[in-house]
Amino acid sequence: MKLTTLLGQVTSGSSGAADELTRLLLPGLKIIIRRRLNTQDVDDVVHDTLVDVFAAVRDGVLRNPEALPVFARAIAVRKCAGCVNRLVAERSRIPQLTSDLEKAAAAHLDPETQALNSEKTALARAVLAELDERDQEILRRFYFHEQRPEQICLEMRLSPTQFRLTKSRAKARFAELARTKARRPITALISRLSNCA
Repeated sequence: MKLTTLLGQVTSGSSGAADELTRLLLPGLKIIIRRRLNTQDVDDVVHDTLVDVFAAVRDGVLRNPEALPVFARAIAVRKCAGCVNRLVAERSRIPQLTSDLEKAAAAHLDPETQALNSEKTALARAVLAELDERDQEILRRFYFHEQRPEQICLEMRLSPTQFRLTKSRAKARFAELARTKARRPITALISRLSNCA
């Protein structure tokens, strides 16, 4: 089937054409994204890329059907760059819970470091408590108990895609709540200090 015809059918809402287009694009997108990301987020980025490609096709953004492969590649590269930037930002902002807990357990730490580690642990516990039970369970099993995704999927009756999406969203929610909660004490302290002046 010609690409022009296929895109026309996708635009008109044909699910068969959408499946065929996905089948055509999927192998190439996976290769492009795997080359740039060495994480479990590959399937999420592939999915997000396909969603954007289909939206562009349906909205008529893509005027030249023959440019679809290049267009899809550009979206995939942009999504990968965004994912890398987000991962770097998350790693710099989310408390490194396991290493902080290990540090707090070390007997030779000075009281100030122990207090900071204790605050980080309390923050992580408070943030985790605000997530729904399913998100809490996935994050605990994967990050604290270091269970394999296959085991979590089997025991929680999740498909691998459901697991990845739920874990990704729970991680993002955790990061956002941690940032919000971490700012509150600082804002309160600044407010108290300005009132004293």
